[in-house]
Amino acid sequence: GRRNMYTREPLPISKESVELEVTLPGEGKDRVFKVAIRHVSEVSLFSLEEALEGRTQRIPNDAVVSLDVIMRHLPSMSYTPVGRSFFQNPEDGYDNPLGGGREVWFG
Repeated sequence: GRRNMYTREPLPISKESVELEVTLPGEGKDRVFKVAIRHVSEVSLFSLEEALEGRTQRIPNDAVVSLDVIMRHLPSMSYTPVGRSFFQNPEDGYDNPLGGGREVWFG
């Protein structure tokens, strides 16, 4: 998901790669990133609908992956994603240290 970007509508860019400079505010110093965006393909949700309704046996992997990335985006803004799971930061007074800088988080 960190290398993929999905949009509902086509972006106003050509099929060639477009390079942008993105600045994110940081603690004391802004961080500057160079980002390249290029159109790779289009994802058809119609083929996923056909598979779910049993009209075809082929499950479109690109549609499943894109929906997974989209559905996980919002929870990852509030929780810490680890693999396929999300974990909530422990509240003050409820931390569970294991020693050596490790602690238990419940998710």
